[in-house]
Amino acid sequence: MTITRALAVALAAFLSQSGCGTKHNPVPVPGACDASQNVSYDGQIQPLFDRYCTGCHSTASVSRNGAPAGVDFDTYTDASQSAAEASTRVQADTMPPPSFGATVADSDKCLLQAWVDQGASQN
Repeated sequence: MTITRALAVALAAFLSQSGCGTKHNPVPVPGACDASQNVSYDGQIQPLFDRYCTGCHSTASVSRNGAPAGVDFDTYTDASQSAAEASTRVQADTMPPPSFGATVADSDKCLLQAWVDQGASQN
């Protein structure tokens, strides 16, 4: 056995015993999303939409920059109707459009997805 192969075998054995976690019991990643928190539109999501979305997706927006009419996030009723699609696009980094130079923070992506997964509640 070559030294390289011996090192690879030893490393694989170490990693399998070192608590790397399993798909049933994953090791938490520092800074990872805590999707177990209760997320509400009024508490966390409305400010998120204000920060990233309502510049274009608002009933009051004069310059929608190509945002389709009726896809708005300035009220709970409007936002909840488009929540799943919005989250899908935000997770894929297609919203806001890359040409706008704004990127949604990972923590905000997590909040948005958790809100959708929890049923998109208002309070």
